[in-house]
Amino acid sequence: MNILHLRSSGGLFGAEGVILNLARESNALGNVNFIVCINHPTNPHEELVDEANRIGVRAESILCSGRIDFNTIAVIGKLLIKYDIQILHCHDYKANFFGLLASLFLGVKRVSTNHLWTSETARLRFYEFIDGWVLKFFHHVVAVSEKILHQIRRFHLSSRKLSVIHNGINLAKYNPLGLDDRNEARQKFNIKPDQVLIGTVGRLSVQKGYNYLLEAAKIVITRNPKVMFMIVGDGDQRQALEVQAKELGVTQNVIFAGIQTDMVRLYRAFDIFVMSSIAEGMPLVLLEAMAMQKPVIATDVGDISEVVKNRETGFIVPSRNAGELAQAIVTLVNDKEKAAYFAVYGRVAVEEKFSSNVMVKRYQQIYEAVLQKR
Repeated sequence: MNILHLRSSGGLFGAEGVILNLARESNALGNVNFIVCINHPTNPHEELVDEANRIGVRAESILCSGRIDFNTIAVIGKLLIKYDIQILHCHDYKANFFGLLASLFLGVKRVSTNHLWTSETARLRFYEFIDGWVLKFFHHVVAVSEKILHQIRRFHLSSRKLSVIHNGINLAKYNPLGLDDRNEARQKFNIKPDQVLIGTVGRLSVQKGYNYLLEAAKIVITRNPKVMFMIVGDGDQRQALEVQAKELGVTQNVIFAGIQTDMVRLYRAFDIFVMSSIAEGMPLVLLEAMAMQKPVIATDVGDISEVVKNRETGFIVPSRNAGELAQAIVTLVNDKEKAAYFAVYGRVAVEEKFSSNVMVKRYQQIYEAVLQKR
């Protein structure tokens, strides 16, 4: 079958990673996957398209000049016809809206994955409300966590067309082999071998709770000045976070690394991985870090507790609580045995439940079931 993945992308983050894994491994099952990225002309993001082309998945971007661009909708419709698409798989509220209008009279089956409704602003809450009603016109809707599924149910969609599929990662790519090149990976950022590096990865947005991480960093650095923090990613909160770091007096110990492409190498540089989010679905970067045998600390939001078992495969702490976050970091910095234990059993947990192979097989079943519906 021919499948087109539609995404309004702001960079190479968790949802983009899911799309890439899904498209690549779905191709291996005999399908033909295409990725189309909706871009704004004044702030284009080609990372998803570039990475897709690099791994052998056909991808292209299309421009969108406004909230409702009928030319963009027409272009999507032409691509659906050009590539003889049977399944249109949309991955965000804008893709859902544009994809619905483009496919209405083409006989294409529509599938949507809800990676997360963040509800960060009044505008986003309005868009997400509209999205809930748009999803009624899709043949199947996937939530990446049980909590997201609960949000979707508010819109009274038929239970028969709702599923939960946890995100999965490529375990062959994210593996702990080669951890001995830890120092080599740190040289780019002038991090010394005896310094402890706390890493986090994600879009620099309110949702990620990095303001709390910086507050925690202040506490940790006061106790141990050899602890360094690295925030990987970019976003609209970067300037505010840099100002906050300066006001807290932690700029010497906090690295804003921007967008990085070789994440496998960078994970090897980390000693501990931290996720300070105030909202999440099923975060891919957390799975990646655990697969790379990094001890993890994460906030108790979304379905994170399904991934991290507190005090078994990592630490779970309350969200919006810099003190608890700092204490967990200090504990792992000081207790190397506990950190090593979390690292080993974290990898085991990901292997058992969160491989991309399992994820792709579940999506394949949905695609096949949707095509059989009249």
